[in-house]
Amino acid sequence: MDNPIWQKITKAVTSKVALATFALLAYSEIYLSVAGSFFEANRLLFGTSFVALLLLSLQVALTLYFGVALFLSFRTGERANGALCLAGELAVVMMGIAMPIIFYYGRATEAVTFLAVLPYFLVGLLVAVALFVIAFARKKVVAVIVVILLTVLSVGGVAAGFAFGGTFRIEENPAVFDNGTDFSVVWCTSAPSIGYMEYTHDGETYVVYDAEDGKYRADSRVHTVHVPYEHLYGATYRVGAAKVKKNAAKNSVTGDFITSPDYRFASKITGTSVKLLSVTDWHEDTTRLCKAAEACGEYDVLLMMGDAVRFVNEREDLIDNVILPAGKIGGGVKPIVFARGNHEPRGKYASELKSMLGYNDYYFTATYGNLNLLVMDGGEDKADDDPKNGGLFVSEAYRDAELTAIEALPVPAGINLSVCHIPLFAPSETSPQYARFSAILEKWNIKLEIAGHEHDLDLVHGTAFDTLVAGGPTDEDGFVACRIDVTGDTCTITAMNDSGEIVRTYGPISLK
Repeated sequence: MDNPIWQKITKAVTSKVALATFALLAYSEIYLSVAGSFFEANRLLFGTSFVALLLLSLQVALTLYFGVALFLSFRTGERANGALCLAGELAVVMMGIAMPIIFYYGRATEAVTFLAVLPYFLVGLLVAVALFVIAFARKKVVAVIVVILLTVLSVGGVAAGFAFGGTFRIEENPAVFDNGTDFSVVWCTSAPSIGYMEYTHDGETYVVYDAEDGKYRADSRVHTVHVPYEHLYGATYRVGAAKVKKNAAKNSVTGDFITSPDYRFASKITGTSVKLLSVTDWHEDTTRLCKAAEACGEYDVLLMMGDAVRFVNEREDLIDNVILPAGKIGGGVKPIVFARGNHEPRGKYASELKSMLGYNDYYFTATYGNLNLLVMDGGEDKADDDPKNGGLFVSEAYRDAELTAIEALPVPAGINLSVCHIPLFAPSETSPQYARFSAILEKWNIKLEIAGHEHDLDLVHGTAFDTLVAGGPTDEDGFVACRIDVTGDTCTITAMNDSGEIVRTYGPISLK
């Protein structure tokens, strides 16, 4: 210990600055691990593997530091430092034991958010600061004052945590999806819950439960109920939910029901004028999506054209990028038509989207006044045997079944438009079935196809029909949404970007 270099190393390692720095890193590790349980970090950082590597590196560095600092503190007689290092080492070791549990079992939908855990993190930070003050205070009165302040701040911080992060709530407005058979009313809560919808039709009150075979669905934040078209048009409704505190075979526990405000759903469209709002390819950029949609002004029907996500690695990917923005834009009072993109089929939880939306299939027809929408699903845009698909896709067989079902449909009277994420003019190395899709459009006398996928804004003229590539994130114009005003047998298109600028207009376009 008489070696000058060794003394300098000891002094640096056991200094207050070093201890404070590594204590802060330790609390940051706990915060990152607990708050959001990795799937939140997956969006805010660079992926689950990156976060795991980051936290593992922190774990190793913290364990080594506190171990070395503890040894050196006791060798030099710095008992105050030693006590702090011992506390740090124990905390880091406990975190190392808990981390695998958090990683593998903490990715459930009830996992807390970064924001909800923040008050507790700040309290922990205050505790760490107070420990330093107490350990190095020369006067006992200072230590006593710090203990009193610490107690008050801790109690206040924990109380704030319960009030701020622990309040059960209904998130956003409900989203009302047209599934071709009826309306699916979908809403989301902040924790797994049970739910119901109440509405009034012709003076009679109806209650629809998110239940199956006489039992509430209790394992999800998302609730989906079905309401007949004629019952919801022009009706007033509200949704309710109660948090599931314990879901067990016996002695399950739920909280009290909370309810949303009343929503007055739009009246049924009976004429020949319909305003469509088309949004596409937001790829989790819901902020720009909502800005562009708002810039387009009033509309009657919202068309969500797919590629809402990059991948569906968690249920939250669907909640955050489909359900919640649909509720925000639609306000709970407008019908929404969702056309699946080629990114929605990708990922572990991709198959859950259909049940969330209350869809029987991703291909169907929807009618608004004199306007009929033929909604189609191009599916995955890569070949089934593409190595990136890992042998998980049978898109060819899926599209064959879809085409057979659509070809059997009678052609309705009125004005017909098609809605499909992948435009039919797009060259396809993977699917000759697109020729059958084009034949269907000709049979239906469709003059305008509404599509996305290209990340561009364009009106492409074809021999049988035109295709509106409806924007999304474009290089030239920013994020673009389109309002399609159908009047009689013509339409005009106004494209707006997320800065509120009119990017382009098209029309009038003949739809006959």
